[in-house]
Amino acid sequence: MKTRDVHLYKKLHEETANYGDSGGIYVEEIAEFIQERSVTNVLDFGCGKGMLADILTERLPAITIDKYDPAIEGHTTIPAEAYTVIVSTDVLEHLYPDEIEGIFKEMLELDPEAMYHVISHVAAHQILSDGTNAHKTVEPPEWWKEKIEQLCPDYTVSFTKTDVGHFKIVRAVS
Repeated sequence: MKTRDVHLYKKLHEETANYGDSGGIYVEEIAEFIQERSVTNVLDFGCGKGMLADILTERLPAITIDKYDPAIEGHTTIPAEAYTVIVSTDVLEHLYPDEIEGIFKEMLELDPEAMYHVISHVAAHQILSDGTNAHKTVEPPEWWKEKIEQLCPDYTVSFTKTDVGHFKIVRAVS
C-alpha cells in the first residue's frame, strides 16, 4: 500500500542523516519478544535506515531479518511472502488515520504469528517539508489498542505504556 506522504518521508530520510535510525533503542525488548517464539524470519516494517534490523541480524544470526520501507531505496518491496514476526518502531503514527486499516491488512496478508509495534502517542519534533507534523495519528495507547484489536480480531493485543506504546500482538491459540 502506498501512503500519501511517502515522498515527504523519502525527502526527510535523504536530508536528515539521523532520521529513521532510532529503532535500535528498542532492540532488547524486541529481541526478547522474538526469542520467546519459534521464529524463522522477521520483517522490520518501516525499517528506516535499518539500524534495528542490522542489530537483530547480529544478535540473532539464525533468523532471517528482512527490511521494508517504501521511503528507502533498496527496501521498497517486501522480500518474502510470509513472516513469523513483524516489527515496527515509530512507524504507524506516521500514517493518516484512514491509512491504518490498509497497512494492517498488508501486514496480516504476510500471515505473522506475532507482531511487535512501538507507537508514539505524542506529536513529533520533526516537521515535514510541507509544514505538517511528521506524526499524522497522535492518539493515546488505549486508542491504538482498540484500533489494533478491531483490525486483528484473531490476535491478542497487549501494551506497555512508556514514553511510547509497546504493543505485543500475538495470534490467539484456537
